[in-house]
Amino acid sequence: MKMQLCVLFFDRLRSVQNLPEGYRPSLPCIYQSDLEFEDSRQQVELVFDKAVPCSSAILWCDIPDRPLEVTVNGYKQGVTKKSLYKPSSRLKVCRIEFFKLFENTLKLLPQKTWPAPLR
Repeated sequence: MKMQLCVLFFDRLRSVQNLPEGYRPSLPCIYQSDLEFEDSRQQVELVFDKAVPCSSAILWCDIPDRPLEVTVNGYKQGVTKKSLYKPSSRLKVCRIEFFKLFENTLKLLPQKTWPAPLR
């Protein structure tokens, strides 16, 4: 199954042309191991009854004004339902913020240099 996915992916790249010197599409080699990761869900469930992922995470970014954000279930910690959809409740790495960054980057470029689908 994994080899089939590699071949399908590679077939999509066959038509890529005009790559810089030294670059070419190549079929990746994917290997699978029989070794069990000691902290895998299966191994943890042998010791404990059930493995439940943690809902909170710490997100470190190279963003000067907000290098650290604590998230819970994909939202900034402390955000209430009332303010859930306000811009101030967004993570700096959410889809909307990435799209805004993309839009701002496009505005810096002359429109004639944009790829055809974006014009």
